[in-house]
Amino acid sequence: MIYGRLEKDEMIKVVYEIKELEAYLSPRLKRYAPEIFDAIINETYSINIPYALLHKRREQENNGGFGHIYLGISDQKFGQVKIGATTLKISKREYAYRRKWGYSMSIDWFQTIQHPFSFESELKEFFNDDLVAGVTSGDSNEWYYGDIEEMADSIQSLLDARDLD
Repeated sequence: MIYGRLEKDEMIKVVYEIKELEAYLSPRLKRYAPEIFDAIINETYSINIPYALLHKRREQENNGGFGHIYLGISDQKFGQVKIGATTLKISKREYAYRRKWGYSMSIDWFQTIQHPFSFESELKEFFNDDLVAGVTSGDSNEWYYGDIEEMADSIQSLLDARDLD
């Protein structure tokens, strides 16, 4: 539905499933199935894709694109390093992080690369054993135990090997 991969009749089937689930809701709660159905029939719907997912989608649609892979640190996260990817200016990403999570994160290492979000996924797999927490509540879950300089060296080696391919 979201990425346009469903035909109209398939979307309507999903709406009927939603309607069946909504039947279990308290009578005072709003039902969305009728509005969704009308929007599909009249082709008046739009979907707001969350900012974090939108960049990944654009990277896939545009066969790449450039952005930054980065490592950040925070006084709130002693001994931890944040792995991230962005297409924003580094200063803007730091500001957006502080605004979203309520504490500062300083990006102390970054590289501008093609396919930053795909590479970020590779890095998360590479550093998976050092992940601080798989699921968090009210905080980013992209923090890893480690030393920023050692992690930067490892990432640079991976980038250099990637360039040789």
